[in-house]
Amino acid sequence: MNLKSQFLLIVVCLFSLVCLIDCHKKCDNCNKYSWEKVKQKGSLPPLAWDGSSAYDERNELFYVFGGLNGSYPNDEAINSFYVFNVKTSSWTNLMAPSSITPRAETMMFHDKRGNYVYLSGGRGPFRRGINIVYNSTQRYDVRKNVWTELNQTSFQQNLANRSVEAETVSKTGKSYAFSGSTSTLPAFIRVPGALKTDTIVFDSVNGWQQVDVVGASPTPRAHHHLHYNEELDSIFTYGGYTNCSTYTTNECNYLGDLWSLDLSTKVWKQHLFDVTKGPGNRDNAKFIYSDQNQLFLIGGSNYQYTNFMDVWRFDLITNEWTQLTILPLVDPETYIQTPIPSTIGSFYFKHIRKCSVEFYFSRGSLSEISGSPLVNDMYKLTIPI
Repeated sequence: MNLKSQFLLIVVCLFSLVCLIDCHKKCDNCNKYSWEKVKQKGSLPPLAWDGSSAYDERNELFYVFGGLNGSYPNDEAINSFYVFNVKTSSWTNLMAPSSITPRAETMMFHDKRGNYVYLSGGRGPFRRGINIVYNSTQRYDVRKNVWTELNQTSFQQNLANRSVEAETVSKTGKSYAFSGSTSTLPAFIRVPGALKTDTIVFDSVNGWQQVDVVGASPTPRAHHHLHYNEELDSIFTYGGYTNCSTYTTNECNYLGDLWSLDLSTKVWKQHLFDVTKGPGNRDNAKFIYSDQNQLFLIGGSNYQYTNFMDVWRFDLITNEWTQLTILPLVDPETYIQTPIPSTIGSFYFKHIRKCSVEFYFSRGSLSEISGSPLVNDMYKLTIPI
């Protein structure tokens, strides 16, 4: 080996060593699945659940909007607007946007550079005997602290009229949504047309457009999460709430299927697996992280109104689910184990680091049934990757 080759080898080794040391400096639990309670500072958002959130990973800013301030029948929609700075663990009140009607479950997303935050659609409380839904789309200018309602055609307003999550693609800045509910009437799931059947996309130039998918789409559903897998350039979704029974709390109303939309071919694919060995039928489950080989899923609730905070890993090669064992949360002062609250409708985001992904969730309700308390804390789950 000549002198030049030896020098290059030494440089590579030193670089690898520095990266390894830096990784462990930035991740105290690199090889552990662990929980941590986050100490929040600043002006905390009001108690709420079923609100909306968007994470600007480039600037490490987490925006939250609205939601419901209680459980049925004492739940009303709010329009509070806050931002959480991950670097300082501090909340800032961006002031309630008076121009936006209070609402829950809006599509909330941001542009690629983090200059704008968008709100679209959403709903009021269920079971009021009237249909309280919205079809407007607003844009928040981060630099000017100003909201502006966007002009939309009647066709685009119809696309925006839904309660669902939207997912922003990091490569293009486009935001996608699938299905979602369009009614707050009692037993809304049985109202004709209450579930959308399409896939839609938003960009700052064209606004909302329909995606012309090839082949079959997943069963129409509500209360499902969308997640972008960058390595596969695909949108994933798991479970949700659908219409398969005359009863709104029948087990078959809750789905337990896994699908992905290839954004290059516009083809939906169902990932088949042994359903007896997976997370089961649930809505409101969230994806934590994914790459070309695996994805991680957390939480959700079932038809018996039971909430979960379990964590699952799906192997995209073998199509098998594995439930993970997570280190319990321990109070750093008393060293007493503290259970993680199993909430529903929490605000959440995921923060990718060099050797781990951190999944944050904040607030939420312990149940959607009357009298259930709301949670005010924030927690962080670390997953080594």
